[in-house]
Amino acid sequence: MVEWIKNHRAAAIAAALAAATVALAVIAFVSRKPGETLNPQQQIGVKWIKPPGSEADYAGSEACKSCHIKEYQEYHASPHSHTLKQIVNGDERPEFALKQTVMDDRNNVRYSVAKGGGKNQEVAATPSGSQAAAARWAFGSGAQAFTYLAQNGPKFLQLRVSYYPPVNEWNFTPGSGPGTPFHSALGDPYNSTEAAACFGCHSTALIGTRKSLDLAHSVMNVGCESCHGPCRTHVNQSRRSVDLPLEKRIKPPLNNGPAAMDLCGSCHRLTVAVADENMASSAQLARFPGQALPRSRCFRESAGRLSCVTCHNPHESTSDQGLASFESKCISCHTAPHGSPCARGETFGCIKCHMPEEKIAARLSLKFHNHWIRRNPLGLD
Repeated sequence: MVEWIKNHRAAAIAAALAAATVALAVIAFVSRKPGETLNPQQQIGVKWIKPPGSEADYAGSEACKSCHIKEYQEYHASPHSHTLKQIVNGDERPEFALKQTVMDDRNNVRYSVAKGGGKNQEVAATPSGSQAAAARWAFGSGAQAFTYLAQNGPKFLQLRVSYYPPVNEWNFTPGSGPGTPFHSALGDPYNSTEAAACFGCHSTALIGTRKSLDLAHSVMNVGCESCHGPCRTHVNQSRRSVDLPLEKRIKPPLNNGPAAMDLCGSCHRLTVAVADENMASSAQLARFPGQALPRSRCFRESAGRLSCVTCHNPHESTSDQGLASFESKCISCHTAPHGSPCARGETFGCIKCHMPEEKIAARLSLKFHNHWIRRNPLGLD
């Protein structure tokens, strides 16, 4: 169990997060036209958009390297550091050379990919003809998948098939399986606000307006300032060896349980708005740890101390930490006299039994550890 910060620091962090929430609400309010109703995708997107000029407050993760070398090295090797890439003309990606097809039998659409002439294209063939779109943005680190957006000015298109590097295959984008209704055979059209819901979680600072995203001035990928906030002033003062007052120093935002859940949950799903019914059979729950963990008894009885960073080093790749590292956190609590030990007397294998990997869709290779920590999720004796 991590050592928790003192109450006054926790209160300060909670206040900062509350202020940020108010600021986001103000942005959403002023961005909405009178009488206008935003769809759920737009409601998410509008909260991420920061006004032009805000990029000046951000120093970038490279600026943290000289003073925080260990944290930077861990971060730089983690998936967070490369969750978004712009695909420019001439950057032909190798996965688009694969001769594979993905068939939507229910909608009678056959998907394939092609590269050439500096373009990476997805092709949708229907009985009435074919249409193609060039991928301009690749979302994901590649540890699980890459999903692509095409772009035409302020308009975007989420393409219906994604690439899955672990199995070297193209398959449906999650949520776009066979028979799924669509506006275009190639994918779902997004305006700038709807696309902001995608870019927001894969960026440190998303700059623009409701009508047009300024991606050239946005700070791409999930960087240090995604969690610690804009650091330009901190970096400038540090380089001048100016000792900032305590209230103006950059504070670790993840030591307080509820604050960590809110911060991580902004992308990994918040704990709110989770229906209780049929959760045990929900294939999507494993994909969203921010919704799964609060359902566990471990979380409910932790008095707010258990959070994402109890087990996860936020700077480091999960795969680099290894199962043994996570299981040591389980054992640290589930050891007498301060915790209930394993009924089987085991001191290893906690994750495999209590947080098993689960597929989120029958046709996809995607697997995630379900963070709903249960006594017997596999139904074993």
